[in-house]
Amino acid sequence: MNSIQEKLTFGKHTGKSLEEIVKEDPAYMVWMHQNFKVDNKEVKKWIKEQAYAYAYGINLLLDSTKSKLTHGKHSGKTVEQLMKEEPSYLEWLLKNPTSFVFTDELRKELKKHFKATK
Repeated sequence: MNSIQEKLTFGKHTGKSLEEIVKEDPAYMVWMHQNFKVDNKEVKKWIKEQAYAYAYGINLLLDSTKSKLTHGKHSGKTVEQLMKEEPSYLEWLLKNPTSFVFTDELRKELKKHFKATK
């Protein structure tokens, strides 16, 4: 498995991507984290983040710059607002597993943004 957009070819979620699965059945990420071997480090990390987010009862998938944070000191702010107001917080979120989980696409967009602003 090389990306979270790649479709599964086995099991009850055959034909669905990880992004689709996490929205419909977040508990499945716990099973995947415990039972499914993934060689791609980014995908493996993403599955782990989703599994932990589900296990701790928080499952907020940030999938665009319009996504709003639902808790913490920046609750109610969008990713886009934080890009302007407190980019260091977003950089920290990208590097540390938290209850906020980024899609591969948004993660790449933010990394590109941070490279351009340095």
